[in-house]
Amino acid sequence: MKTISLAAALGGALTLGSAHAALMNVGGVVWDPDSLFDFSSTDTMVETIVGPGIGATIQGYAKITNLNNTGEAVFCPGCELTYAFSGYTVSAIDAMTGALTWSGGTIDVYVDSTPNYNGLLASTATDGVLFLSLAGEAHVDALTGLVGTLHSDPTPASTGVAGDGRGFLSVTGGLAAANFDTNSYPIVADLMGTAGFADFLFTSSFQLLPNGNTFVSDDGVTYGLFGSNDLSGNTISMPEPATITLAGLALMGLCFHQRRKRV
Repeated sequence: MKTISLAAALGGALTLGSAHAALMNVGGVVWDPDSLFDFSSTDTMVETIVGPGIGATIQGYAKITNLNNTGEAVFCPGCELTYAFSGYTVSAIDAMTGALTWSGGTIDVYVDSTPNYNGLLASTATDGVLFLSLAGEAHVDALTGLVGTLHSDPTPASTGVAGDGRGFLSVTGGLAAANFDTNSYPIVADLMGTAGFADFLFTSSFQLLPNGNTFVSDDGVTYGLFGSNDLSGNTISMPEPATITLAGLALMGLCFHQRRKRV
């Protein structure tokens, strides 16, 4: 009678499982880990700078409107995906250009099964279940040569002036943490040239609200900037329960077969 190896049994089970692999669904957020766009998102963001000069901080919130080149009705049917960020602190200011280097910073992403996001209300960006926690990853910026978690243009001082920012993030928690703790991006972690890794790259664009408008949100903070963040990373496809079950059954079958041979 023909025998099979453990590797063959497991391989067959896993191949069968992958043949039926479906879209990822974590907390109601649905996406294709095999998409050419995986993993990427864009959003609508509101933010503010608190305090001038060294030690100033930035905070804000947003609603994610596009994920892997699909709209909200596809990636979050019946829900919404939002986030809030804070803790980024100015650590250096370029005397010539006014470019800012930041340290620290966290971004918390939430999935909310009762969509109610309002761009004027900060609380509506944090009233869901924690989907993903991210922390700024210190690195040497290729343009400035400085170490920071975020590197950006100076805050716009007049209408019509815009800015951009860039940085790296690493996963620290949330429902989808295991899907994104990938070390996808190699970075230079310090001025000694130490090699490191980050899970996400983000770029941002920002400008003043039209006509110099500002508003006080329900967190008591005055906001006057809007823009967007583009986030990119890579998904780890976690084994589905059906695949794990198939692998278990394959092992049981192999053990039973080997036992019968010895009898």
